Amino acid sequence: MKHFFIILSIILSQNTYAQLPLGNDLVKGKVKLLKIMKDNGFNFIKEANNETFYSLFFKEEVSILIQFNVYENIELINFSTGNRKILEKIKKIIDFNSWKYSYKRKINLNESMNVYRIHNYLAIYSYNPVEDYDQEGKHLTYQFSLFNEK
Repeated sequence: MKHFFIILSIILSQNTYAQLPLGNDLVKGKVKLLKIMKDNGFNFIKEANNETFYSLFFKEEVSILIQFNVYENIELINFSTGNRKILEKIKKIIDFNSWKYSYKRKINLNESMNVYRIHNYLAIYSYNPVEDYDQEGKHLTYQFSLFNEK
């Protein structure tokens, strides 16, 4: 029995990131994301969508933007918040500590961003103290984008 609990704790201590639904069907992926967020103490408020994006909003001032393709498969998941208190919870969900630097991506003539590899996906972390606002008008300071390679 002791070995069972040791194995179970090893399995449960694995990061949640492997469960993020990149590449999955939009409907199934949205359900998975809502479950992951609920399991980590986030309270869902509402959702919004348009032709290529789906947004999930949570009481803890977190929004998740899901970008999908014409086949309704998830291509990008973006976690955004301005709430420093819950930043560590989000980092745990996306397994931020295991991100490995991959390359520098040019944004425009004067700017570039670091792109990280996590498992079979790529990720970008950005800190935007003034520029970005979500649909509810709350300031989004920290953004974590996870996406498939193209």
